[in-house]
Amino acid sequence: MPAKQHPNLLIIMSDEHAPMYSGPYGHPLVQTPYMDRLAEEGVTFNNAYCNSPLCMPSRMSFMTGQYIHKIGAWDNAAPLRPDAVTWAHSLRAAGYDVVLSGKQHFGGMDQLHGFRAQLARDLHAERQHGLTDWDDGTPSAKRPWQGLAQARSGTTTEIEIDDLAEAEALTYLRDPARKEQPWALNVSFIAPHFPLVVPQRFWDLYPLDEIDLPDIPEGHLENQHPVYQRMRCMFGCVDFPEELVRRGRAGYYGLITYLDEKIGNLLRTLEETEQLENTVVIYTSDHGEMNGEHGMWRKSNFYEASARVPLQIMFPDRLSAGKRIDEVVSLVDLTATFVDIAGANSLSQLDGNSLLP
Repeated sequence: MPAKQHPNLLIIMSDEHAPMYSGPYGHPLVQTPYMDRLAEEGVTFNNAYCNSPLCMPSRMSFMTGQYIHKIGAWDNAAPLRPDAVTWAHSLRAAGYDVVLSGKQHFGGMDQLHGFRAQLARDLHAERQHGLTDWDDGTPSAKRPWQGLAQARSGTTTEIEIDDLAEAEALTYLRDPARKEQPWALNVSFIAPHFPLVVPQRFWDLYPLDEIDLPDIPEGHLENQHPVYQRMRCMFGCVDFPEELVRRGRAGYYGLITYLDEKIGNLLRTLEETEQLENTVVIYTSDHGEMNGEHGMWRKSNFYEASARVPLQIMFPDRLSAGKRIDEVVSLVDLTATFVDIAGANSLSQLDGNSLLP
């Protein structure tokens, strides 16, 4: 199968990126020049959503193209069953080399689920997630969430693994063997997921006195739905002082720009290896981040900042540059799109529809 007859797929997935915190989606402060490039040269979906606002369920739905009630991936302690069919299986059956570099949060023994290889590490899959006993209700956290107090410049294991995922992906793209067979590379980063720690040069881009604050109308938290009031208490989302809120948001913004630079490095490598013209580039995330809005941090709810995700698709000279689409779509539609782009036959029933039309 000559590679030129079938486009390659570069699928870039972040973790916990709410789209409103980026240039293409209108944020005045967050610097994302390469996401801006994807918007200028490709298609941006204004209303894309995950199918469950939590890492593992969202990603397993994305991998299978099926809703979570069909695959049983309810939370971060419920891995995908070994016999589940993913888009990686379908594309490999169509002759693609399909590899993963970084996080896809596969729980259990199977860390590939159709991918030929994992080029880097999946830190979150290496960690155990305990089951929650909901018979106890939603008890309040014993102390405030520490994510904001820990926000700073520096490095973490998460940063080191994201750097590894990038390095291995770039090595893969530079390999001359990429010209011999169509490929699908899923590069998946932990950023901008907490911990809200980012290398100094990205932290310095966001002085604390310039950071915007969440827009919480007077009386909103007191009148918030009881479910969300309980969630705030469970996650330890107290009424944080303004200084901590600014620190948390500064760390989050820095991580988004750190992630954006990696997108730029991937695009540059495609250009240098003369593969960009025959590669569909997709950027999305598994879910969002509340970032202090509605008095909440993290995700697991259906507010926009938690459930909505960025979705940008660029295919030079094939898709309309600068186009924006308002139609509501979700990650299961993206699964169907991969199969469509590859000219593959889905090996299972998909709940989504291809976005190509």
